[in-house]
Amino acid sequence: MLNHMSLRLVWHSDGWNGHICKNPEANPYCVGQYSYPGTLIKENRNIDDEKTHAGESCASCPGVAACSLSINAFGKETITATAQTPKWWNGKADPAEITLPPATACTWNYEGMYSEDVVKHSGVQKYDYDKRKSNAEAYYSQFQEGRSLIFYYAGYSNPFSDDEYNGYVGFVRIYG
Repeated sequence: MLNHMSLRLVWHSDGWNGHICKNPEANPYCVGQYSYPGTLIKENRNIDDEKTHAGESCASCPGVAACSLSINAFGKETITATAQTPKWWNGKADPAEITLPPATACTWNYEGMYSEDVVKHSGVQKYDYDKRKSNAEAYYSQFQEGRSLIFYYAGYSNPFSDDEYNGYVGFVRIYG
């Protein structure tokens, strides 16, 4: 059976083209409460660096875009994305550098990461990382390159939402 994927993107004013926003100060949505991973972007966004490199390709200025995990969904160049360690992690791990080919964005299998089968209850909530890895591998194996569709969407933190109406924005492309 052919399966498809939905993948949440952070709102990007310039169409997820692999470039820093042309006007970074005009895009407050990437740090909005419904943006994933909005908290990480908010903690690591450097608006002065973004203004200095406004409109430039992330291929020529790696590490500048805190939204680099989704900025290249429709990009034409390979970029290096940086996945910063969350503050609650207490600085115990280095950021991950990820090479993203053109037209690539990052996602994960939410349900497979936090389902009951991966939780170890021993007074403190912990996770079985081998089971999480197995769940992720099973999840991604269901998609067929060149056939499965990716339904990209931006959460409520986008210019089409307001306090009275929370709307998603969506896009589609073929996986692979």
